[in-house]
Amino acid sequence: MAGDVDGYTYGVHGGYTDDGSAYTSYFTLTTDLANKEALSIYKRLLAIYVYVRNEGNGSLNILTKRDNETAWQSQGSISLSGDEDILRVRLAVDVRARHFLIRGSSTDKFSFLGMEFEFEPAGDR
Repeated sequence: MAGDVDGYTYGVHGGYTDDGSAYTSYFTLTTDLANKEALSIYKRLLAIYVYVRNEGNGSLNILTKRDNETAWQSQGSISLSGDEDILRVRLAVDVRARHFLIRGSSTDKFSFLGMEFEFEPAGDR
């Protein structure tokens, strides 16, 4: 909610367009895949299981950054439609790092619920 000097209030995030133009919504997660206990060890991320609500249409893009990388790397896109109310979508990836930033972004409406990760330790060199 937001208000102005005249006392009127408005729903700031009441829509998914900005004056008719779609905008990109996103979230960013940070993890070392071991509750901050394995920052010195490389891990190979093999799959990301994404949990989202079924929106009936649209897609959610998944991007990653490794360690101190400056640019986002696309890992693929998942559909926001399916047969169930809550969708669990497996996204196969192959990313090696000590620490990961994981971003979900879309110009469509989405309700992100969570993620699970499939990974292997890859050494500490």
